[in-house]
Amino acid sequence: MKNLPNQILSIIKDFAIFKPKNTEEIRVAVDIWYYDKKNALKYYGHISIWDVSLIRNFSRLFMNKRFFNDNISNWKISKKSNIKYMFIGTWSLSYINLPNLKY
Repeated sequence: MKNLPNQILSIIKDFAIFKPKNTEEIRVAVDIWYYDKKNALKYYGHISIWDVSLIRNFSRLFMNKRFFNDNISNWKISKKSNIKYMFIGTWSLSYINLPNLKY
């Protein structure tokens, strides 16, 4: 894959990696991920590789998902994003590290 042109790599990435287009789409995907991970893996792939670059409102995204503890440290969240109460009611946050987030 290293020798493929960037345009081809981009097409493959767009096909293979879930990229929600809006807040509602990511909220549905997160709910399915939390309550039915087997089907979420089938439809969206692993949450750790989702491309959330189009999303600006992450507010309350994981609200009351008490046992959510998946690695989303590769998510690139813009400094212009709303992350207010993103993890409110979440208890198990050992993997939460958002190095790409700047306030």
